[in-house]
Amino acid sequence: MRRTAVIGRPNAGKTAFTISFAAYLGFQSLRFVRYAAGETVKLEMTTDVATRDLVSPSPHKTTSVQTLQLECAVGKGKRQFELLDTCGLVEGIHPQRDIRLAMAESLLLLKDADLVMHVIDAAAVGSDQGSMGSLEEELAGWGCTRGNYVILANKMDLAASQSGCEAIRRSFSQLPVLAISARTGQGFREVKQYVLRVL
Repeated sequence: MRRTAVIGRPNAGKTAFTISFAAYLGFQSLRFVRYAAGETVKLEMTTDVATRDLVSPSPHKTTSVQTLQLECAVGKGKRQFELLDTCGLVEGIHPQRDIRLAMAESLLLLKDADLVMHVIDAAAVGSDQGSMGSLEEELAGWGCTRGNYVILANKMDLAASQSGCEAIRRSFSQLPVLAISARTGQGFREVKQYVLRVL
């Protein structure tokens, strides 16, 4: 099955996007499979419960890779794929061992992903909070060499996001940038079209 990895900094909106995009595709009940420390854990919950329990304003709420099996309608058929929600990435060495392991696991999965979606908080970029740095540059540079890499400028429902999205597009002009809001579903049609083209 083809795989799409969702990556980015903590609190960029990776998990919120993963849940909301699944709901946009018509899934109201989600079956997550988590892989952590050699163990497999299966969780089944509604999108509302998943949003309540898995999304947090605190960094590193996601401490393991969470996989959803999804499908998109294509003509008279369906195309299945896995959507991998990953641990937030940061520069340097994180002080907590479990977070370091989760980041390493996330990075290992990237090389085998058929598509990588890099979520960036456009509102933070627009308000000049420095959410773009060497991490984004290194990931985007790698993305240019691999192909099938798209940047999702998230939180377009918030103030300063428009200027943030413009800054993201200027900084990463060699890559496709889609303006989205995990909260409102803005841009999900374009994301779905991109996924179907690649997968």
